[in-house]
Amino acid sequence: MLFAEFLKCQNIITSRHLIKKPIISVVMPTYCRAQDGLLSQAITGVLSQTFSDFEFIILDDGSIDGSENIIRDFQRQDDRILYVRHEINSGLPALRVDEGILLSRGKYIAFQFDDDNWFPSFLDTVTSEAIKRNKAFVHCRAQYLMRDHVFSPTFPTMQPTYASLLQRNSIANVSVLLHKSIFSRYGLYDPHVVLRRITDWDLWLRLAKKEPPYMIPEVLVRVQGGLPDSIGGKTPWIEYEDFSLVFQIYRDIELLPERIMDVDVNSLNQYIVKLPRDTLRNLYKHQIVPWLKQHKEQFTKFGITVHDIETLNPQMYYLSLDNSIKNIIKKFMVHVLDFVDATRDFTNKLLKLIPRLVKILLIPYHIFYFLISYCKWIFLFHHDIWNALSSGYSELKNDPVVTKSRQDSFLLRHSANLQYCTYIVYTLILQEGSLYSISLAFLKRDYNTHGTVGLEVISVENKIVAHSIMLLSFVSEEAPAKFFLEPPLEPGKYQLRVFGKRLSKPIYVYELYKYKGIKIVKKPFCRSELV
Repeated sequence: MLFAEFLKCQNIITSRHLIKKPIISVVMPTYCRAQDGLLSQAITGVLSQTFSDFEFIILDDGSIDGSENIIRDFQRQDDRILYVRHEINSGLPALRVDEGILLSRGKYIAFQFDDDNWFPSFLDTVTSEAIKRNKAFVHCRAQYLMRDHVFSPTFPTMQPTYASLLQRNSIANVSVLLHKSIFSRYGLYDPHVVLRRITDWDLWLRLAKKEPPYMIPEVLVRVQGGLPDSIGGKTPWIEYEDFSLVFQIYRDIELLPERIMDVDVNSLNQYIVKLPRDTLRNLYKHQIVPWLKQHKEQFTKFGITVHDIETLNPQMYYLSLDNSIKNIIKKFMVHVLDFVDATRDFTNKLLKLIPRLVKILLIPYHIFYFLISYCKWIFLFHHDIWNALSSGYSELKNDPVVTKSRQDSFLLRHSANLQYCTYIVYTLILQEGSLYSISLAFLKRDYNTHGTVGLEVISVENKIVAHSIMLLSFVSEEAPAKFFLEPPLEPGKYQLRVFGKRLSKPIYVYELYKYKGIKIVKKPFCRSELV
């Protein structure tokens, strides 16, 4: 379905004395937020700004709960509101935001959402900073709420960069002010179904390559999370491995304002030859199919007869072949089970014998493993690859913690293969300061390796306090990989888990080690950056 099809029912309702030449256009999509009071709160937060030279474009994505009456009441009181009403719900907030940008007349674009709120000085502060510093991409810090409880009082804590944005989205959409010309150079939000939950993250990554974001170190917005009827609550999360492959596909030209009308929002045809088969299957099964099922009744209003949602995307049939194979396997298993039932007594006796046979067969394996480990302890005691590292590791080698470990006779080696282990665990002790990033060194046997590597930091209460992940294509053997922690770690003792996901080839992490008797003591070979 093309972008343009979702604008057929567009009904633009203007105020009698709509502002002529606004400096800022505020764009806000909304859907069914009248009952909980959040819609009125969000609109009031915009209209109460100390900066007043703006137009407020509210795009109603087919609300059926009385939102229209609330918006019209506000519009009668304030001429800056431009109300765009749709009778059909698209379920694509990015598409409605793009629609608002196309209708906008301001020099700058700001974004409000019906479950978030601005502080009164937000527009005044971000606009003055953007003009003063000549920045096209400006944002502030946010207070993050989780169902009315403060989850993070200051987010983000550090200035986001392209490198840190590759690992997580640390910029709240509601906190951003963009120069409108930026869309003519790098394209609008991608309205595709597969990105509907993280389309803002995708845009930040596309912009940050050429337009580094500038953060105002003040909390000027409040973000509400965890609401069950929000886009985050209703939409399946796209796996990082799948998203990382999608955002690397160049789409800026297709997303330019003059070409956005021809973008197909639910087809994967453009990705067929660019993405792995398993990624295409995941996107189709977990993103496109749920959206089509949820909105198939609305599609009939576009004149589309939907008796089978897969007919909306015939090219995806071959990706669903595995379903027919599964059915064949299921039928085969039914016959197998029938056979097993007929020979139940024999099967039960055989199953009882299997664990005993396995234990017997494992005895030579344990003996062999012990001998190998003992040989390693004898012959590899002085195995050290410290001098084999490139000059790009000089800062990591000179890190005080690493230097002290070397003085304590710790040697350097590579770990077990992350491809075949769940994770590798190290102990991390932070004496002082706040830990903002951890740099780790990896060894790749093949430069065509696909997948991701990451780390988790576990507190003494066994809670995950930090999580960071990175696409393997951004990991180099010439320099350590930096993982950003948000929020930074406070002093204490932690467990550091290094893991890999969907790895196609062997990948190792360098670690410090030494023998104490027959026991190996391991430490992470890492550089810690303090705030």
